[in-house]
Amino acid sequence: MKLFYFALALVLIITSFMTADAIDCNNCQPGYKPVCATNGKTYRNLCKMQCAGAKWKNNGQCGIVPRYPTKVPDDQDDEED
Repeated sequence: MKLFYFALALVLIITSFMTADAIDCNNCQPGYKPVCATNGKTYRNLCKMQCAGAKWKNNGQCGIVPRYPTKVPDDQDDEED
């Protein structure tokens, strides 16, 4: 029985860490800072893109080559396609 409670506590702790970084889609800022997603769509900003379930490709509108190289946002730099 102790093992069951230990496992349950461990699952709850891991789940809380996984949801701590979740995006609150109801509170996305309305500002326009376009980002291009791997699906080829341009989103108003990073929050809107993440809420749509898309993955970041580059800053700026899709189809427009950025003048300067862009950096992957910190929260997506270790994801693989």
